[in-house]
Amino acid sequence: MGTFTISDLEKDQNLQMPLRTYTVMDELFSEKKGIMPSTITMIPGKSGIGKTTVCIDILKSVRIKGPDKRVLFISVEMNKIHLYRYSRRLNFADIPIFTFEVDKNITEQLNNVLNEGWHLILIDSFQQLVNLMSVYEKMPKTKAEVNIIKMMDNCRLGNNKKNLNTAFLCTMHMTKSDNFAGSAYIKYMVDGMLEMKQDEDNEFLKYMTFTKNRDGKTNIRLYYSIGERGVEYNLGRYKSDMETMSALSKDEEYQKVNSNQFDEIFNT
Repeated sequence: MGTFTISDLEKDQNLQMPLRTYTVMDELFSEKKGIMPSTITMIPGKSGIGKTTVCIDILKSVRIKGPDKRVLFISVEMNKIHLYRYSRRLNFADIPIFTFEVDKNITEQLNNVLNEGWHLILIDSFQQLVNLMSVYEKMPKTKAEVNIIKMMDNCRLGNNKKNLNTAFLCTMHMTKSDNFAGSAYIKYMVDGMLEMKQDEDNEFLKYMTFTKNRDGKTNIRLYYSIGERGVEYNLGRYKSDMETMSALSKDEEYQKVNSNQFDEIFNT
């Protein structure tokens, strides 16, 4: 890439135009209300927590609200029959889907599909893609991780046929100790870690929260449920939590100001 200045990047207005779902998810992703272009967000969670369902809902919302937006679902965990049955329940028939052919080079297939140019890509799951590349191309998993991240980096810089700064959502599995199944390299290289968890006090409640977010806030919980109508977000609880956090922040600022005034009085 060579040397560059921030002014060079500011010329590309596309980098400042978020991909919007027009749901509460936009507030969670960034201060600009949406998924920022050229970002990689890892979404770890235990099996059955709803990672794939939530991410597909995001793809659908971006596509519905922006018909010109190119979205892609790269499925590594489901074959065509599984996807057909899954789609009957979630209705994502209009979302382009890519699956790998194991008798062909995995790296080449990934490069080719990324090079077509997309605004938003879901990889489900990142770990299975690592495993696929590791097994069929006979390389250590750590090397496969690095190779995949490098290809994603190249794509999000706009190095594809349509010069689009691609944003990525990547589901990941959690270990029994509640840690994401991947190396530390991933955590440092990506822009966001959106963890999906069960509530500590009620296992029937699920929430998502950013533990790392270069474009927005962290440690804000958004509770959700998955039913016959798809993904439903608990807006009431989210707004209440945000109001509580805002009040606490103002109180802390007030106490800080009073403390500074106290110091000024007694230091004179």
